[in-house]
Amino acid sequence: MHSIQAAKEQLEDLLLEYIDFDGSMGRLFYDVAFLCKSMHSHVTKEKSIQQRNPFNVTRATEYINVVELPFSTEQSGEPKNYHGAYLTSSRFGTLSQMKRETGCTIKICGDDFRVPLRYCAPYVFIFGGHANAVDRAVEIIKVAIRNHMKDCKCTLKEENTRHRI
Repeated sequence: MHSIQAAKEQLEDLLLEYIDFDGSMGRLFYDVAFLCKSMHSHVTKEKSIQQRNPFNVTRATEYINVVELPFSTEQSGEPKNYHGAYLTSSRFGTLSQMKRETGCTIKICGDDFRVPLRYCAPYVFIFGGHANAVDRAVEIIKVAIRNHMKDCKCTLKEENTRHRI
């Protein structure tokens, strides 16, 4: 098993170089871990999984998760405008609630959120030291997204939504 783990990590490192450390690396690492269930047997209710964190320079192993961001378009065929700024706004208190209750950290990945992406749609990358804490952080983020969507005409990318909000 150790040699398979080492091979997986080498593959991840090669993929990071290939994508030139693009912001999509969080989703990439999450998806690789999620697909390698035999090496990541502890998948939680919210699908948090223990995996190396590509945003950590030491690639420390933490519990990670990914949540899709809602988007809007003015007209069909136009570029999507992804909504995520409200997650870090002090006006809504989502980030402070999540930090207080879970100690977890989020990184909103997308061109409009200072983490440019070339290979995937914008998303929220959540990480922390305990599975239950990351699951709770996912729940807090999902509630914030639901609340935002009540007041906005945005939607989720249905064909690829891992976490139903």
